[in-house]
Amino acid sequence: MVDTLRCFVGLRLGPVAQGALVRGLERLGRRESGVRWVRPDQLHVTLSFLGQVDAASVAEIAAALAHAGAGAPLRLGLDGVGHFPPRGAPRVLWAGLGGNLDALSALQARVEEALLGAGVETDGKPFHAHVTLGRVKRPSGVREVLTALDELGLHTDPEAVVELVLFESRLSPAGAEYRELGRFPT
Repeated sequence: MVDTLRCFVGLRLGPVAQGALVRGLERLGRRESGVRWVRPDQLHVTLSFLGQVDAASVAEIAAALAHAGAGAPLRLGLDGVGHFPPRGAPRVLWAGLGGNLDALSALQARVEEALLGAGVETDGKPFHAHVTLGRVKRPSGVREVLTALDELGLHTDPEAVVELVLFESRLSPAGAEYRELGRFPT
C-alpha cells in the first residue's frame, strides 16, 4: 500500500490581516449560526489543491515550490467579505483580498506550472483569491451571520507576504487540520 498525504499549497497573510481575521472570527463565533468557523491558526489563502499525493514525492514537490517564487514579497491585505456560491444558499463564507492581486495571480500560475513540471496534478479549479472563514452546516441563521460579516468591515492595508507553504490536510469529524510540510519564498 502506498502512503499518501492530502496536500495543498497556500499562503499565510501578514500579522495585521491575520489579526483582523482572528478578531472577526472571535466576534462571529460567539453566535449560534450553523457555521463551522475555521480555527484562527488554520487561516490561509489556497493557491493550489493537490489532493492525495504519494508521501515519497513530497521532497520533489518541495523542490519545485522552492523555484516557483519570484523572489519579491507580495503585498496583500483584506478587502471585504463574500460567500460561495455568489447566488443562492451560501456554503462557504470568505474574506476577499486586496493589494497586488496581479502578482498573486502570477504566483499562483507559477506554482501550478512548477507542480505540473514535477508531475503533480492539481484540481485545476479556477483561482479566486480569498480566505475561507467558515462553512455553512445549517442554513438557518445564515442571513444574520452574513449581515454580521458585512458589518465587520474586513479591510486592511496591504502588507508583505513572503512565504509559500506546502500543507498537509488531515480530515476529521471536527474539520480539517493543517500541518506545514515546508516553507518557500514567494
